[in-house]
Amino acid sequence: MRKIRFTKTEKRVIIILMSINLFALTVNYFGLSPKIKDYENNVLIEYFIFTDAKEKPYHTQFKTNITPHSSRVNYKYHHGKEFYPFLDFYVDLRDEEKFRGLFPSFDHTEFLVYSSLIFGIPLIRKIW
Repeated sequence: MRKIRFTKTEKRVIIILMSINLFALTVNYFGLSPKIKDYENNVLIEYFIFTDAKEKPYHTQFKTNITPHSSRVNYKYHHGKEFYPFLDFYVDLRDEEKFRGLFPSFDHTEFLVYSSLIFGIPLIRKIW
């Protein structure tokens, strides 16, 4: 059987994409993200750089028993509700606005799917 070899460019692309993929999983798993707060017209505006994993904004898709005045949920990880990048990056509440970050809700499912795509596409091209 012939050995499959990747070119130098393909190796670099795979390493870069896997680094981004692993970084997104790491910041979500550990909740690592700096946050910028700003007030504009008595409205709190929060910008998360990477993820809002530690502080999940109140959203109608999460079943909680929180009063309407509370906008923050101390949450356990809600797997399966959203798939990156088909999700809301920006949440607008009554008295609060949030940018959820570059990698919100990125978990092991997305990691496995994107890892298989990163390795699978060049591999299929070589075999085909």
